[in-house]
Amino acid sequence: MKWKLSILLFLFVFLTVSTVCAVDVDNSTHASSDDALFSLENENKVLSDNLNDEKPDVPDLIVNEEKHVNPSNINMYFKNGVLSKEFKGETLIFSGNFDDLGVLSINHKNVNVIGENSHFKNTVFNIQASEILLKNLTFTVDKSIRNNNGAVIQVNGYDVTLDSLDINYMVPNDVEAYAVLSDGYNGYSSENLKILNSNIYFEGHNDNIFRYNCAIKLTYANSPRIENNTISSSLPLKKVRYGGDGATLDSDYVYAVGLEESPDFIIKNNTIIVDVNKRTAVEYPTLNAIMLSKSDNGLFLNNSLYMTDFVTSPGIENYLYGLDIYKLNNLLVMGNKISIITTGGKLALGTAYPIQVCGPISGINITQNDLYSFSNGPNIGIYSQNYYGETQISITNNRINVTGLAGTHEWALVTGIESQDTNAEILNNIIEVHSVGEVNEDDNLYAISYRQSTAKEHTFNIQNNVAYTDGYYAVYLLSSDNSIIYDNTLISSNENAVSGSDSYREGPRGHDGDDYSNNKVINERDYYGHENSININFYDNTGIRYIDGRGIGWNNQNQETHNYNPLVPSYSNNIFDQNNEGSGIIDEYHDDGTIQGTITDKSGNNLKPTDFDINDHTFESDIEYDVESSTQKDAVNGKSNANANMNSIGANANSNSSDATPSVGTDNPLSNSQSGSSNAESQSVSKSYEIKEIEEKEFIPSVFFVLLICLLLVIGYKKKNNTLE
Repeated sequence: MKWKLSILLFLFVFLTVSTVCAVDVDNSTHASSDDALFSLENENKVLSDNLNDEKPDVPDLIVNEEKHVNPSNINMYFKNGVLSKEFKGETLIFSGNFDDLGVLSINHKNVNVIGENSHFKNTVFNIQASEILLKNLTFTVDKSIRNNNGAVIQVNGYDVTLDSLDINYMVPNDVEAYAVLSDGYNGYSSENLKILNSNIYFEGHNDNIFRYNCAIKLTYANSPRIENNTISSSLPLKKVRYGGDGATLDSDYVYAVGLEESPDFIIKNNTIIVDVNKRTAVEYPTLNAIMLSKSDNGLFLNNSLYMTDFVTSPGIENYLYGLDIYKLNNLLVMGNKISIITTGGKLALGTAYPIQVCGPISGINITQNDLYSFSNGPNIGIYSQNYYGETQISITNNRINVTGLAGTHEWALVTGIESQDTNAEILNNIIEVHSVGEVNEDDNLYAISYRQSTAKEHTFNIQNNVAYTDGYYAVYLLSSDNSIIYDNTLISSNENAVSGSDSYREGPRGHDGDDYSNNKVINERDYYGHENSININFYDNTGIRYIDGRGIGWNNQNQETHNYNPLVPSYSNNIFDQNNEGSGIIDEYHDDGTIQGTITDKSGNNLKPTDFDINDHTFESDIEYDVESSTQKDAVNGKSNANANMNSIGANANSNSSDATPSVGTDNPLSNSQSGSSNAESQSVSKSYEIKEIEEKEFIPSVFFVLLICLLLVIGYKKKNNTLE
């Protein structure tokens, strides 16, 4: 009987302890549910493996090995010049010299071609697929490439990236040629084409034929990005083939970069050098550095453009254009440095315009650029006209330095800005203008003008501009309607300019509903003689530049003269050069997620500054933000720029690094989410601790309860045993 009771007691204690252990396991499951789930998954996997022993073990991830291509085995990969289908999705590493192989075609998606000490001599690529990368490749081409439409690299596909390429193309005489071509007119359109971190040298010689020589030509290429490249080109002057409604990309036979029907483009942080190598015997010999046509919602930011023509002699006309813009909407031109220098030009014939804008256009904002131009003929820093359609333009906070030959003929015009626009806003610019000849009062030399007639009404808002010129007037308007001309000051180096006189001159045509005041001339001698008594306030690029000339009436002939712009020290003494030393130009624009001026949406409605982010140039209706925006740093730090000072017509649109889409025009989209996340995390920790604490409190009494039962059982057993004995 005794041994039976002992066995019963042992079984009871064992079952009780097992129950306690089960409670402990349950508590561990609450404290570490991930471990329990992992254990359950492993058990299920073991069960599944046992039930399916006949199936082989399949690895979770298959990594393709790199394929190494060299001149001796290239035919294994490219059959008759076409990449075999079996290498779709592969990474091909090219090493060695690949000479005179003609065209290598890639027709299968997701292929990476990467160079390691590779060189392609008269060997080019035709990309007819998506998700292709060409990187670290060097090309030297000096033959015609008819089988690839004349291109070193031809692209028709989505998400193609050309990164860190070195292209040297010495084009033979009288053939069509491109360094990079994506032509949607004659093939499939491309999308998200990226040309990055590359060096392109392109020398064209289409002297005797009407065929195209262009370093980069893109048509019907949606959302292209051209960034951090050096593009050097040497090209002849050619005739322009104008159509009934003006020029298109195909009107010009030579240019460094040309885009048409390529919306949402970004051209940023490039150095572009264009030099004239021949003046052909044609009417209006012309060269464009960059041409943008019919491509809405674009960004042209922080580029340095240098253009020269020392082939054309003084007294012979030539027509040079830095950035040439046609028939588009919503373009931001910001933070660029453009220089054009030529020995060409004569009275009333020739151009050397850093920026030209031709309508119809809307929402064009040209701000914080540094423009320099020198010629021996007519010259204009920014030329904008509405001959082919209405134009709305904003020109603010630029520095412009122009030299040419001014005269009385309307085409003998030298001016910082010639605005033949339907509506133009011209604010806070510093403009310097000189003539290579003597300037008389009737000569066409101004800082800002509408001098050459175009049809329809012209409405201007011209305020707070400061000019330093050889002339007599800061602003000249041939005609105007409902315009504002306020606080534009001229400091004139012309000894006959009278301090205190009006710096605004009305032209002979109608001026209806205009309002103008406080536009004054200060003679240079008087400026230096009384500069300490003149109220001069210079604010930053988002504020006002203002010189109060209302009390000036002197004309001190005994004061010293100076050979530089008093507004920007040393500005006149230093021709704009690539090293930018001592030129007194503005600091490079920094991509901080803001814009200034007026931008319109696709329907022509004015947008609030917070509706538009220059880092991804999308509109409020699109609500897509680039997480690489530099404003991300402020957002992460909990800073909000949405309520920035709106007097500068600028604001920041914050973006974040999460997948959530932020609200437009609100406070920092991360501030609430971050605090919410933090609160949620603290709440989660608190709740977890509370659960654990409760479970431990429940667990401790249960242990004592079991021990107490065991003790009572032992005592009861002994008492019963004594009784039986």
